[in-house]
Amino acid sequence: MRRFVLAGIVAAMVAAPALAAMEPVALAPSDEAAIQGAMDAFIKDHMHDGHYTVYDALGAGTVPLTFKQIHEGVRMIGGFYVSCIDFVDAKGTLYDIDLMVARDGDHYKVFQDLIHAVGGERRAYHNER
Repeated sequence: MRRFVLAGIVAAMVAAPALAAMEPVALAPSDEAAIQGAMDAFIKDHMHDGHYTVYDALGAGTVPLTFKQIHEGVRMIGGFYVSCIDFVDAKGTLYDIDLMVARDGDHYKVFQDLIHAVGGERRAYHNER
């Protein structure tokens, strides 16, 4: 099911010009902190054996990653908040993962992760053009 959701989101990003560019967002510091707090909680909640695991459909398959940092700043894409997170794999390759966040009632919730770049090379389907 998660792959179908991912495929739909990626298709929407590729097909809709309004989604193609990430726009900076003016947020209250408390909202930005809450969004990045939701990201931090999501990462911690999805750790297994000390790693955050992603499925790299264009590369290595299932990849266990070690958390490094959440990038500063939050951007808006298609009505969702996005920020990047740095991880490394066992070989030291940098994975830049986008976490997509939406407001859910009175709090923020991460609903999707996307591989933004691997080893400094952006993915062809990425939402920035």
